[in-house]
Amino acid sequence: MRHAKLRYHGTLYFQAHVMAERRDAAVYTFTGKGLAVQASTHGAEVFPASEPSPQRYLDGVFTIPIQSRGDACIVELRSDRPDPCQFATCEWVGMAHSKARVAR
Repeated sequence: MRHAKLRYHGTLYFQAHVMAERRDAAVYTFTGKGLAVQASTHGAEVFPASEPSPQRYLDGVFTIPIQSRGDACIVELRSDRPDPCQFATCEWVGMAHSKARVAR
């Protein structure tokens, strides 16, 4: 598997833990911080955490880099905050290789 694209909605925070064979676990965090958001500064939260409005929850696609064999890795989605997490789909991209060919 090369990477996975996780579609989220109504979400403010989550972590993707990638545990691949013979590598240390990698953690990729979605925090609601972003670039190219109207009236934002680099690295600032898109909406302040104290704002109770449901409009502060975000929709989009988060790319999780994996770079491992599909049968040799585990990807877990975790959140230790009280903010809601909703996921719609997860698409993955990989490469297929044939193991043997018959010579003719």
